[in-house]
Amino acid sequence: MITIDTLNKLHEARLIEAAKPDGRYSTPPKRMFNEDGTFNHDNWNGGDAIIRKFINDLDDKNDIIYECITHENKTYDLICTSRYYDYHYYINITIISNDSDTVNQVFFRIYKVRGCIEMARYDGQNMTVDQYILLLNLLQSAGYNFKLFEKINNTYK
Repeated sequence: MITIDTLNKLHEARLIEAAKPDGRYSTPPKRMFNEDGTFNHDNWNGGDAIIRKFINDLDDKNDIIYECITHENKTYDLICTSRYYDYHYYINITIISNDSDTVNQVFFRIYKVRGCIEMARYDGQNMTVDQYILLLNLLQSAGYNFKLFEKINNTYK
């Protein structure tokens, strides 16, 4: 299960990478979420934007539908779409709760492949870190492998 601690460790790993003298990082990493859990519009390569891995894989397939995902004893369907236009990726993820008949919409706008996540919305509002963690855990419950522990463990070797 992905937690805030997981995101913190990923960010720490990115900071360790950025401190290396090989010059790979010209701009200091900035987290995807502020300390108060609100979306950071000034995020850049912070290590916690692991949704990028999923988005990059989604782009190759265009659309993905995950049906009957079980997460915390509830079932969900996820409908994921990705489009690229004018140097931006536009990602929509519809979360359908089969148990409560609710629908939530997630939207990301990302500049280029390496750019910042310019917009992260959950039901039209700026996404919170808790909503982000829920989304990541739903995708993981659907079978998506973010390969998080390899990233964390390789940094701390």
